[in-house]
Amino acid sequence: MPVTSLRDPMILAWLLMAIGESVGLRWIIWDEAKAVPPEVFDEMMVIIARMLGGQTSGTYNEGTAVSPSSHDESPTQDTTATDAD
Repeated sequence: MPVTSLRDPMILAWLLMAIGESVGLRWIIWDEAKAVPPEVFDEMMVIIARMLGGQTSGTYNEGTAVSPSSHDESPTQDTTATDAD
């Protein structure tokens, strides 16, 4: 069912939030991990893509976007310019 045929998009929004909260609780809070395991993140993204009516070819990393789990976990530097008077 494509997203455009939803009778109540708020239900989809709550379901998507519940997925994120549940995965976060399970792997970040309860296991005290610093990140969701890449295989769990990939599977979650496949499920979300299917919920939104998308086609998946396997794992999230095979798509057009890069999963956040594959990014460098080091803190980013603030590169915004400041006014030094």
